[in-house]
Amino acid sequence: MDGAETPAAILARADRLRDGGDWTAAEPHYRAYLALRPDHAAIHVQLGHAVKAGGDAEAALVHYRRAATLDPADPDPLLQEGHALRLLGRGAEAAQLFSRALALDPASPQARRGIALSRHRLEPPSDAPLAPPHPAPQGPPTQLAFDVTDLLDYIRDSRTPTGIQRVQASLLREILAHPAPPAPVILVGYDPSAWRWWHVDEAAFRRMLELARTGAEPGDPAWRAAVAGLSDPDARPDAPVAAGATLTSFGNAWGIEDYFRGLRLLRRRVPLRYCAFLHDCIPLLMPEHCAEITPPLYARWFASLALQADLLMANSRATAADATRLGAPLGLRPAPAVVPLAVDPPPDPDAAKAAAEALDIEEPEAAFVLFVATLESRKNHLLVFRAWLELLRRLPAARVPRLLCIGRPGWKAGAALDLLARSPALRAKVSILSGVSDLALAGLTSRCLFTVYNSFHEGWGLPVTESLAAGKVCVVPAHTGLLESGAPGAVFFPAGDEPRLLALLERMITDAAWRAEQEAAIDRPAASRPWRDAAEAALAHLGRAHPDAGRPAHAP
Repeated sequence: MDGAETPAAILARADRLRDGGDWTAAEPHYRAYLALRPDHAAIHVQLGHAVKAGGDAEAALVHYRRAATLDPADPDPLLQEGHALRLLGRGAEAAQLFSRALALDPASPQARRGIALSRHRLEPPSDAPLAPPHPAPQGPPTQLAFDVTDLLDYIRDSRTPTGIQRVQASLLREILAHPAPPAPVILVGYDPSAWRWWHVDEAAFRRMLELARTGAEPGDPAWRAAVAGLSDPDARPDAPVAAGATLTSFGNAWGIEDYFRGLRLLRRRVPLRYCAFLHDCIPLLMPEHCAEITPPLYARWFASLALQADLLMANSRATAADATRLGAPLGLRPAPAVVPLAVDPPPDPDAAKAAAEALDIEEPEAAFVLFVATLESRKNHLLVFRAWLELLRRLPAARVPRLLCIGRPGWKAGAALDLLARSPALRAKVSILSGVSDLALAGLTSRCLFTVYNSFHEGWGLPVTESLAAGKVCVVPAHTGLLESGAPGAVFFPAGDEPRLLALLERMITDAAWRAEQEAAIDRPAASRPWRDAAEAALAHLGRAHPDAGRPAHAP
């Protein structure tokens, strides 16, 4: 032995540098290894990556092609060459490489994604002018396709849907269970990296929805098994969207990159209608209560509806009026059909009680008031916290119930949380819990004295409806969609009026007879409108033949 370093040691050093992200340092070691082992195809690929990471995609092609020559049965060198060609703007050549890789491994998700990215390159361009998308169909839909992209994005990180995710989950659960929808139902997702619509497994989706209702732990093996692969577009076939379909988004399509580009490409293949569900127009009306990125994204989406939407739905008359007023200067013509939100049927009381008792709550036997809302500036927890602090100054501490806030910390909640941190008296009476399942929340609602819900603006206000359906009075500001969600029996105060809110809270706490009168006045049947009825209303609107609402034609 002459003491020279072995090829294995050289390769190990190169791999360590690569794994640490230092491709520049790894490159000479890969070259040194290949000088000793020139026929190792996989390491030619790694050297290609190192060269490409150094900014020379053209030189990387040499190494990928060498690997393909050494191992012609392996699709990976073809894929890597294709990606390098795309970086160089040589899309037509890249498409051919992706096609060859897919022929070698038809199940390869990477090859399928490459094909999707460059599908338009695989056919020779026509000399004819570019055709516009198909016009919207005029008759009843042949198929109802529901886009669940943002809901699948949400469940990757969370098991307990809130707000918009909760609404669409409830509507879709009932639609999928409907015995006779007006047209066949499918679920689809959109992959913006490939401008591809893919088919979501309906049975797996229904299983996920059921588990989301009954638990909150995202690490639960049953939950992980249910969501594994559900949101992986590469593992699923293209969406079988039929000509004459109506594609509906119940969620946050405005947050999905290149969404309308994908819709335009889909329209070029099949004639379809597109329906958007409007939950609120808050990013346009109150941008100060949104993350900085949200208002411009929402504004672009909302303005594009004038070109893209054939149908609109809204969760309240208030939201429909906002959309109509804001959309008129943009040419937004279809009048939104109002589909008021609903509630789930009450769960088994023993199961709900057990789920609530399993929560880690301070003074679990003490009286409490519920405030169910994400902790963010728009929900204005600060106003409620200030009122609670004043209650503690007016009343003996023992008479002031705990305020139990259910919700995750969100956008610009700092003012409320700062007040809570600075006041020992308030901290002794306010608790914050997140990740609470629907089942546990039902158990808490059944035990609370009453609920409170505050906000600067709401499209609807689902916690208000759920409180009233459970027979618990909700103290609510009198504005926007809250006037509709609270109509069956909420107790209203003028928006932002702290003295009036304080007076209402004090009476609710100290006058049990009056509180009982307010509970007795709740219209429980109206508040308990089931999601089945909301789904029926949505399906009835989607299932009709709609004359052309005047959506402007796309320019070629």
